[in-house]
Amino acid sequence: MEKRVQWHPGFCAAMELELWENHGDLEYEREYNLSRKPLQADLLVIKKKQETTISNEIGALFRKWNIMEYKSPEDSMNIDDFYKVNAYACLFKAQERQINSCPAGNITITMIRQSYPKGMVQALEEEGFSITERNKGIYELQGNLLFQTQIIVCDRLEQTDHVWLRSLTNRIERQEFDTLVDNIIRLREPYEKECADAVLEVVTNANWTDIEEWKEDVIMCEALASIMEPEIEKEKEKAKKAGWAEGHEEGRAQGRAEGRAEGRAEGRAEGHEEGWKEGIEFAKQVIKLDAQGYDASEIAEKTGITEQQIRAILA
Repeated sequence: MEKRVQWHPGFCAAMELELWENHGDLEYEREYNLSRKPLQADLLVIKKKQETTISNEIGALFRKWNIMEYKSPEDSMNIDDFYKVNAYACLFKAQERQINSCPAGNITITMIRQSYPKGMVQALEEEGFSITERNKGIYELQGNLLFQTQIIVCDRLEQTDHVWLRSLTNRIERQEFDTLVDNIIRLREPYEKECADAVLEVVTNANWTDIEEWKEDVIMCEALASIMEPEIEKEKEKAKKAGWAEGHEEGRAQGRAEGRAEGRAEGRAEGHEEGWKEGIEFAKQVIKLDAQGYDASEIAEKTGITEQQIRAILA
């Protein structure tokens, strides 16, 4: 079964990192219900304090409410997407309890895609709109608009200034990946690291073959190990709890027997070192697949372990 990449969580995390200098001035809603009846869209809505100036050039257009539509590298962006996100913005405006409590001038639209949406831009120009490149990779739309609109083209952004968004690709270059890893290592705030982990997870899943090859490089391997150390420790504890300290089949069986006889903590501590490593990898794989949206039966098919064992790991 082909690995599914969940791009939206990585995008939301990347945007928080892009705008981190104004982190205290912004509120993020990663999914939005546009009506009382279930109408949920994968929109990122960013609320900005009126008096705040955003330092990142992507936020130069921002007003109070900023609706962001992201298209993964696997998706197209066309003229109907433009009208769809405008419809979302209209619903967003209309759902306020008081009439015109959210004026159209306080709402912006940002459409983001990895590569330049040539077909959509051509269709917009045919309808009388014009496009101006305000900054490298940042295009502002002019014309008879309901809401101020910009288009962000990730692979045209300045690499040094927009590491996070540029990394969201399924064809990342080694230099870009090295830059991403270097930036993650320098982070110190726990929530920043959490966001960076989400970005790295998406990038790794989307570029699995290349990154597996690069990991053979000693320096890269050490850098990734440094990033993953806290996660590995957490998953090591999960592996203990679930009785998966022993990696190979004999080791796992022995570990479970010892756990029943002597208690999980002591039994797993006495497990073989090789078993620990493989068991941790099993638990790590299960946890990541669960986070990507796979159900227990799909995880069982991919890992070769039972659904009951999977549920034990995720307990």
